[in-house]
Amino acid sequence: MPNSSVVTERYTEANVGHGPALYPSVQDYSFDRGRGHFVHNVIEPRENGHKIVFLSSSGHSGTYAENDRPVISLPQAGRAEVNLDNERLSVGVGEMSLIKPCQRYSRMIVDPSSGTYESYLVFLPKTWSRRFPKTTVVSSVDHRLPHLSSLIKFAMASLSQSDAVSDRTALLFEALIEDALLLILAAEATTGRTSHLVSVAKDAVAYIEAHYAEPLSVASVADAVGVSIRTLQKAMKSQTGKTMRSQLSQTRLLAMRRSLESGMAGNSVTSAALEAGLFHFGRASQAYRKQFCEAPSETLRRANSGREGQD
Repeated sequence: MPNSSVVTERYTEANVGHGPALYPSVQDYSFDRGRGHFVHNVIEPRENGHKIVFLSSSGHSGTYAENDRPVISLPQAGRAEVNLDNERLSVGVGEMSLIKPCQRYSRMIVDPSSGTYESYLVFLPKTWSRRFPKTTVVSSVDHRLPHLSSLIKFAMASLSQSDAVSDRTALLFEALIEDALLLILAAEATTGRTSHLVSVAKDAVAYIEAHYAEPLSVASVADAVGVSIRTLQKAMKSQTGKTMRSQLSQTRLLAMRRSLESGMAGNSVTSAALEAGLFHFGRASQAYRKQFCEAPSETLRRANSGREGQD
């Protein structure tokens, strides 16, 4: 049994070569000022397949390729700037990035006060590529991030002790870190889905308000906002508390009431209903009474009385 489960490697401009062997492929590796240092401590994968790294650098950049494993990054000092094919990420202290398997150019920018860049990296198992296929940045508003950083720091310290470290202890730390990651990523996925539903509901309501006089259907509104019928219904229910049909009906009834209250000459209950896209007059009158506690004819009579008084 090895005395330590943590492997430490140190590099300077004299021995860095093509770059530290953290990734399968490293190209164009260089220190920011032509010279510097790079140190990383590595907990090699155990049963669950997580490779955990702490790195400290005087500032460096390079092109890295990881074709199989998503990589988590948690900066502890300084900032990482990452260029992907169609995206640029900037990740600082109190944030976390999840980068899917790909090639990327990264620059590690030092903290001005300490002169170093420090970060934890977690190379996830290959199977995580299917579970979390997107590149994600989790912001500091997630209170779980400091907990995850502290847990990795504690694991590094514990597994670096000179006394023999059991496989059981290493596996326990790996399981705890995986659980903490899953909680963060599950919360981020939920937030992303909620934001999408908010956007869908907002677009659907705006479309209904602009086209309520037309013969709209659930399918036509879903097509207009670019989502499936199921997603539209879920978004409307979760964000407005109404079905799409209920939202459309309420919008049309409000439009009918505005028309009746306008007091325009020649206005009638029938014309107001038709202008609002309500073609079933009996059903529209019943819904109107239920919504506004008066018949459409009463609203019209009151508006006409007011107009005649002004005349």
